[in-house]
Amino acid sequence: MTYADGSVQTTAWNGVLNGGDYAEDMRATGMKEKYEPGDVLALTEGDNADVQKSVEPYSTMVAGIYATKPGVVGRRDEVKKSADNVPMAMVGVVPTKVSTENGPIRKGDLLVTASLPGYAMKGTDRSRMLGAVLGKAMGSLDSGTGVIEVLVTLQ
Repeated sequence: MTYADGSVQTTAWNGVLNGGDYAEDMRATGMKEKYEPGDVLALTEGDNADVQKSVEPYSTMVAGIYATKPGVVGRRDEVKKSADNVPMAMVGVVPTKVSTENGPIRKGDLLVTASLPGYAMKGTDRSRMLGAVLGKAMGSLDSGTGVIEVLVTLQ
């Protein structure tokens, strides 16, 4: 099995998953080259695709994260296998692009979509967080942008 990051799993099933999350094969808006592991994904409005990079803060359309190395990838019957599909992590621990546009991120912070496309930020406005929480930070970032592990817990 070849993963999005280029690594290859060649060992037989031993009862332990080699990835950190459960992902679903999703139809993405545009070409797959526009996406990369760690991108925060949101549902699309139309029927031609399932997801796109998130583009607004506190989006209640947040759906998951482009998986780096999923342990399991599922596919709905109506989603045909395509080279432009992306594996979207919906449960588990996933390296995720984050921004400190809403303040430094600390382990345990609840994360929401940021204004920077494909990024998450710390959620601080509790009145906007219902349905917009992507997960919980498992790492920290003091400034700028970076990648940290996130426990995906859509809420």
